[in-house]
Amino acid sequence: MLNENSEGAKAETRSLRMSSALAAKLKEEADEKKVSFNSFVVSILEDYVDRRRLASSFDFVTLSDQAFTRLVNSVGEEEIVNIGKHFGAIIPKEVIMFGFKELNLDSFISYLRFANDYQKLFHIEVEREEDEKKLVIIAKHERGVTYSKWVEAYISAAIRECLPSIRFEVETFKELIKFTLFLEPKFTY
Repeated sequence: MLNENSEGAKAETRSLRMSSALAAKLKEEADEKKVSFNSFVVSILEDYVDRRRLASSFDFVTLSDQAFTRLVNSVGEEEIVNIGKHFGAIIPKEVIMFGFKELNLDSFISYLRFANDYQKLFHIEVEREEDEKKLVIIAKHERGVTYSKWVEAYISAAIRECLPSIRFEVETFKELIKFTLFLEPKFTY
């Protein structure tokens, strides 16, 4: 049976077998979120396809925010910047090529959203300036000034590696880092 989903794509009806205990837990969670059981299960499957599958390919580790913040703050500022530069030049490009198959501004923004949604590295906001020649990326967090230095180094290295022809400026305000990318007319977003 085929239906149209909210995005206009064809949806197929499938049946799943699961234990009663699992079904009850999923139903309870769906009710708490005030969504249908079906919508909740589909969102879990979409999360796997869109994020978890990609994350598992790169051996990402899950830590509590408190533990992660403590680890970051236990490293000296010079070393945390070096770590940010090193991994910012490697991980984003690998994830983009594996998950999005091409390296461009759109896939870079998609990676940042992945880092925001799944890795929880920072909260990201992206907006195009009215003149269409600038793209502003704001990375926010609540992990302290040392972490801001890591975020600045990580995203700066990622921009240099993934978008080498784009000139950019960085401004850091305690726990908010603003990246202004100066675009050529050929880029769209």
